[in-house]
Amino acid sequence: MSKKRHFTLKLLGIGLIFPTLHYGIFAQNWWKTVSLNSKDKNIVFTVPFRLYMHVSCNLNGKDFIITVLQNNENEYKPGFQCICENISSKIEPYPSIAINLCYKDIFKTKTEYFGMVIISFEDEKIIQQLLNKIEFFPIFLQIEKLSVVISGLGYSSKDEYYGAGKGFTSSFIIRYQNAQHLFLLKLEDDQCILEIYHNANKIEQFTGSMPDDIWKKVSIHKKFSGSHLFRITHKTTQNLLQSEVAICNPDE
Repeated sequence: MSKKRHFTLKLLGIGLIFPTLHYGIFAQNWWKTVSLNSKDKNIVFTVPFRLYMHVSCNLNGKDFIITVLQNNENEYKPGFQCICENISSKIEPYPSIAINLCYKDIFKTKTEYFGMVIISFEDEKIIQQLLNKIEFFPIFLQIEKLSVVISGLGYSSKDEYYGAGKGFTSSFIIRYQNAQHLFLLKLEDDQCILEIYHNANKIEQFTGSMPDDIWKKVSIHKKFSGSHLFRITHKTTQNLLQSEVAICNPDE
């Protein structure tokens, strides 16, 4: 059985949390769910890729610095750039790509490093620094093969909102019209808004009075109601909505 490799990691800059990115359209891309074993316990963290965070990792005697930036092709998603000495990668969609390409240019040999390790997402001390002063963490929930992300909470007494209200935001990515699209549900005081994005472009928008009604306007997954699909009625969401402590809008 191969031993797990350990690296010398340093957090050079903690970076920033931007509400328009970390709780925005593609919020799910700015966070990673990480599971670590600590003192015989399994601990799960929801860790952000903080914009402009810098991490240094020593590989084969040289320091590689990874920086989180905005993606060139979709400014709502994170991008990753790796620099070693005078060699710099392009801004890549994943840290692994940036690191491995930069390593190849330096040493003229191909290797494979796992980006989540190199960017310190398996170092609990660095993770705790990245979590500092974050008041709201997106909620990741599953429904069949879909990963649904609730990136904003809001409360209301409207029965048709099932306790959710203005500020509630939920999204998932699914195949639609022969391509991957992001579906984003937002609740306002007097209406629900469903936006459909292909990459960074909003291609469709629907409005309605209730999450269940608005989903009926879409031609996929008709077996689910909107409130169920966007996890408004999930027990985790309902528990949070009923907790006075958890009601929070990331923009506030």
